Amino acid sequence: MQENIVIPDSSESCNAVCIIEIDADGAVGTGFLGVFPALLPALLFLVTCHHVIPDEAACASAICTFEADAQPSASILLEPHLGFWTSKVLDVAVIRIASFAAFTLPRLKPHVLDLDGEPAIGEAVWLSCFSRQKLAHFCGRSLGTNGKQLRVEVQDTLPEKGASGGPVTACGQAVAVHVGLFRQTSGVEARASLLSALNDEAHSGTLSGALRPKQPLPSQLTIHGRRGTNDIINGVYQVCEDKECGQNIWVRISPDQYEATMQARPSGLILYKGSRSQAWTVATRLGDGLLRSEGGLGGILARRLKLEDGDDPTEVCVGDVANWHVASGAAGKLQPDPLVRLMPLADADFAKLRTSWRSLAASARTRLANAVQEVEVTGFPGSMSLLNGKLCLLSKEAKVGTDHVFLYRDASQTKWVIGLALGNGHERMAHVCLAREAACFILMCLKFPTSPLLSILTRW
Repeated sequence: MQENIVIPDSSESCNAVCIIEIDADGAVGTGFLGVFPALLPALLFLVTCHHVIPDEAACASAICTFEADAQPSASILLEPHLGFWTSKVLDVAVIRIASFAAFTLPRLKPHVLDLDGEPAIGEAVWLSCFSRQKLAHFCGRSLGTNGKQLRVEVQDTLPEKGASGGPVTACGQAVAVHVGLFRQTSGVEARASLLSALNDEAHSGTLSGALRPKQPLPSQLTIHGRRGTNDIINGVYQVCEDKECGQNIWVRISPDQYEATMQARPSGLILYKGSRSQAWTVATRLGDGLLRSEGGLGGILARRLKLEDGDDPTEVCVGDVANWHVASGAAGKLQPDPLVRLMPLADADFAKLRTSWRSLAASARTRLANAVQEVEVTGFPGSMSLLNGKLCLLSKEAKVGTDHVFLYRDASQTKWVIGLALGNGHERMAHVCLAREAACFILMCLKFPTSPLLSILTRW
């Protein structure tokens, strides 16, 4: 049998394998990303050996680095308080990955953890591990089982150190965790703990209870990544108990309405779990999570796929249920947008954000005083040409007519918008994102005398 370093194309998760370095004693092992589709859908886990990460304390010094060809390496820190399970007898450890860490690994497809499969004698299996600081893949053959361990025929080239914790896959799914080499009279064979040995823990609820302990709901969360229609869903949301419906919802807040938002019933966008759809929903009002075309109350701007259990919208981070669908087009049909992300916002980060909001508000008068008094808009074609012309800086005392064109910053402070009415920027005719280097509006050509002009315009 020859060593094979190339995994077949059918194994799309071959790069979801990491090297685990323990700073305390210089120990090195292997780990891999995995999901339990039936047991804990939409949650991501790191799987390795118990002797690599024996307890929660070891997680503090463990650095997990994923490396893939033609891609930058990515490292994550483990947070066992989110979920940790280990068995010294099986020599397996499973640690839950935080959602914000999971979103930094978008190109790595996790292994499906097979709690029922067991390779037949003679069946081909693959073992992935780190050898001399490099990811390597080896082809092997099942020799059957020895208790709760899988015996695998391998070549002597399989490393004895650093390989512990690597996935053993068959038919595209992870069936075991490599624990070490054993020398027999017939040659060298690898031993791996079968994941099917976790079945008793799974059926009793012990496994899910350890990997998904009850956590306090996040006080704040963020939604970002939406571009174009209904990008108003981007922003910061803060938890608010709705006493009328008896459930927690998250209210979208902005710098100029933060204090008022939390003192009254929300009047802007809210994030809630639909009573009928059981899907997390962003809407203009509290409803049942269904569109009017579905027989529901409507008002929906975005919705995630159904996930029946769980009251924390931020824990979902992998699989189809992590994908959002956003209302687009004239009919407002929900269309998938894989770029939309929902993540928790730590209290410390929210405090920094509030400080920046206060600083922005305090400098408003200065920015107004330094703003240019007049700009000229050109280049809008056809029916959009009514936006062309000279725009003058508007004071608070000025009376606003019905035939005015307005250029201002939207409520999220992320883009300049132009339209026929003042507002939060949602109803607009064109916009340009502040992150863009080119000073041109989406879907049309709008040229300013110099691009730095964008940085000194301000919304009154």
